[in-house]
Amino acid sequence: MSSPAASRNPRMVAVLRIVAPSVGAALLVGCASISTSPKVATGATAPVLRGHLDFDGNREYLPAPLVGLPPADAAATTVFRYRYDVKYDETDLSVLALFNPLTLLGCPTGSVTVVAQGHLEVSSNGRPVARYSARAVASRLRTVYSGDPLSDLRRSALRATADSIVGQVAADGATLAALPEPGALRAPETTGGEQ
Repeated sequence: MSSPAASRNPRMVAVLRIVAPSVGAALLVGCASISTSPKVATGATAPVLRGHLDFDGNREYLPAPLVGLPPADAAATTVFRYRYDVKYDETDLSVLALFNPLTLLGCPTGSVTVVAQGHLEVSSNGRPVARYSARAVASRLRTVYSGDPLSDLRRSALRATADSIVGQVAADGATLAALPEPGALRAPETTGGEQ
């Protein structure tokens, strides 16, 4: 149902038909989409894993159940090696946007995609025990008003990757339950002739 003023003015009706969808699209442009693989149950509780932690990145992106022991603790035989990699892809159509008046209403001028991959390797007594990998893709349309979304997308993708690995660790509890507790003695290695 249209307002009485709009029904009397056909020019206003035409403007509203153009502006209303553009405003709706501008509101949706600010939303980021994130997809993660493999898909795991959200909110899964993984056991706390203690051992030597081989990780050089920002601890904010480390899967939550990993607790690194001090390097001086030689009795810990379990090693957790976590690595992540981030790639960026941008599509910039801002030159074409100069000729599009709807750009001022928030129509997209490009897109940004961030792909994060994380890998967790668990080894005990120098032997591999388990490997977990996850990949997250975060993307968002860009407007003249959106600024630089790369930092937020990077953070979201890396957190989603770590959360996926936490879910995999939680689902694989039986394998990790067999790991020696920190402080347990390392099994002696025997060489051929000496005992």
